Amino acid sequence: MPVITLTTDLGTQDHYAASLKGTLMSLLPGASICDISHSISHFNLLEAAFIAKSACMKFPKGSVHIIGVDPEGGSRQPIMIMDMDGHYFVAPDNGVLSLIKESASADCFVVNVDNMELSPTGRAFLVQNRMAPVAVALAEGQSPESLGEVGNIKDYRWGEPSFTENSLRGVILHVDHFGNAITNIRKEPFMEVKGDKSFQVFIRNLRLQRIVGSYGDVSKGEALAIFSDNGHLEIAIREGSAAQLLGLKVQDMLTIEFYG
Repeated sequence: MPVITLTTDLGTQDHYAASLKGTLMSLLPGASICDISHSISHFNLLEAAFIAKSACMKFPKGSVHIIGVDPEGGSRQPIMIMDMDGHYFVAPDNGVLSLIKESASADCFVVNVDNMELSPTGRAFLVQNRMAPVAVALAEGQSPESLGEVGNIKDYRWGEPSFTENSLRGVILHVDHFGNAITNIRKEPFMEVKGDKSFQVFIRNLRLQRIVGSYGDVSKGEALAIFSDNGHLEIAIREGSAAQLLGLKVQDMLTIEFYG
């Protein structure tokens, strides 16, 4: 059964997400359509890439992932296909695919929409009328090479953490609906810098001296630092909202100081 996932900023209050899914089901009856999120902040490519990167690769190889965030902003830019480790990503060339790809190996293609049967409404509702047919063609087994030509994707950078001999500085990338603040500090480079050193994590007025393995390692209402399933360091409060209780927000800076 073909799998098509959806990551968009369309929301669920209006008809847009349902219309997109209805179009996909009409074009490819029997496809498995999975919502990753329709609640991405409007036009927020960083958030879209973080959410998609955290979820999409958990699906079976051969899955097709539509990234429909800020598609109208990219309406004068090509629609791209990115083949990364057997997963197909379809998005406008607005930079979001480079954020998903990062340092991974991937092949990218510029879709030739002139050779496809597309909705006569044209560029209106681009994710439905342009990107959905491309996703369906891939889900039906067409190769990216048959839909376009090899091309380069627009480059967009997260903003990497800064490392020194005795400190590491990062920022909050995303605040989830639990109020957990997820940073751009990843486990592997953190462990390389840490070595055998002790450390303290500073953010706002909070100081933490360890990174726990699970939320259950602290008491209810206690703040914690933890590496989440996607490998990013997150600041949280057990059974509470770190965003509300600590005043954390996207782009707030976090510092880790090392000792010994």
